[in-house]
Amino acid sequence: MRILVIRPDAIGDVVLMLPLIATIHATYPEAEIYTLQQPYTIPLTQYHPHIHAVIPDWRKMGMAKGVLGFRRYVAHIKSYGFSMVFLPYNDIFYTLLVTQAGIPFRIGDRNRLTLSPFLTHTIGQSFRNLMWHETEQSARLIWAIRPDVPLQSSMNLVVTPIMIEAADALMTDFELIPNQFVIIHPSSGGGNRAWLKEKYAQLIDLLVAQGITPVLTGVTPNEIQGLADIRALTTQSPVDLGGKTTLEALMGLIHYAAVVIGTDTGPTHIAAALHTPVVSISPSKFVKPLRWGPWNTHHRIISHAFECQIRCKPGCKKRDCLLPISPQTVLEAIESLFQLPHVPPATLDRREWLKTSVHHLVLVSDESSLQAAGQFHRQLQEWGATVTLATTSYGLRKRVLAHTSLNKRQIAVLPMWNVWAILYFLITRDIGMIHLQTPQWVFRWIRHLSALGQYAPPVICEHAVGEMPTDRMVGMMYRAFEEGVLTG
Repeated sequence: MRILVIRPDAIGDVVLMLPLIATIHATYPEAEIYTLQQPYTIPLTQYHPHIHAVIPDWRKMGMAKGVLGFRRYVAHIKSYGFSMVFLPYNDIFYTLLVTQAGIPFRIGDRNRLTLSPFLTHTIGQSFRNLMWHETEQSARLIWAIRPDVPLQSSMNLVVTPIMIEAADALMTDFELIPNQFVIIHPSSGGGNRAWLKEKYAQLIDLLVAQGITPVLTGVTPNEIQGLADIRALTTQSPVDLGGKTTLEALMGLIHYAAVVIGTDTGPTHIAAALHTPVVSISPSKFVKPLRWGPWNTHHRIISHAFECQIRCKPGCKKRDCLLPISPQTVLEAIESLFQLPHVPPATLDRREWLKTSVHHLVLVSDESSLQAAGQFHRQLQEWGATVTLATTSYGLRKRVLAHTSLNKRQIAVLPMWNVWAILYFLITRDIGMIHLQTPQWVFRWIRHLSALGQYAPPVICEHAVGEMPTDRMVGMMYRAFEEGVLTG
């Protein structure tokens, strides 16, 4: 049996697809697995132990233009005799391609309403459920046809002798010592925002002062220019490899690096796949570490996104989410990872992702819950979460002030009759979880409206607020994301 997996987009997306490959292989160990990718990403997978061959995408190569080009592409795919195709990346072009090629089992996302009629097996990919990482979202496609199989988490990214040789040549030229340098990839793949150039320059100076060699990487003309801009702001000289690395050489360098620093983009995902520790600078509220954070490696997430009180949307040019991230904080994160071995953690712990991905709102709606709400608010803060306490009236706020050490500016007032004020608050503060002592119908209704302005609408926990064991609290959060509204 031959199985095709469609992933013709960027480096990071291909890396995050790899647990799907592992899951398919574990389910159908005798099958030949092929992937369809952009040519420049092929080094990522051409030596993968579970991938039989990689098919370069004719569309990205400009070979499938027009009706005749598309028909030739259909014939090309059909010639492989695939029995099954998985579409973690899906648009109308690839859906029609595999349908016209006559692949019997076509597996993809049920929620793509215009495309799902062309698929034979579908599963709803819950992109607004933050408890599913992007790797798991892809791997879950197997459940459309085999709901009984466990998902695999391994990536099996291979660093070949050719990659090591290419990295060794660069390391010799620039006098780099294995595990004594860090890689900084300042640019962003486009989803998240890139940290400020002046902040990267300050970080470089701090690293050099600590005896750590910073290595800058980038490939495109814009990335290379960005590295030059950063260098111009430093007082120390980093190693600038802008435009000097192939993908193979970059993978070899990441294998040798002590830590990789950047946003959730291709090089940081490669680092995670190779178990090289990662410091992920994630400024934006729009991109959640729970969904896109470093997978299955030691890492630190640096984010002050919730200090920004502007609606978060792609293309924003304001600096409110970028300025609070200090170079000293990033340096401390690097130092905490610097000597760690390149091995996966013993367990997958989502708690750190929860702390940086979810802004909690604890609502006081009556006087009976004042003390318990204050205790729960304090527990969330001590755990490390971002949390806001709110009341439904100014009178209740006065009573809260009498029972806590908070000041007026730290307590929001959200009258139940003022729906638009509540909606504005949820969107601009990017509230991800609402804790209610008693059910409030307005929040159940308004959470769906807030989806228009948030990456993921808030989930609701209706429970007796108050101190509780941490494991119970975290388990409650997991269930809330699965159910949307958790009662009891």
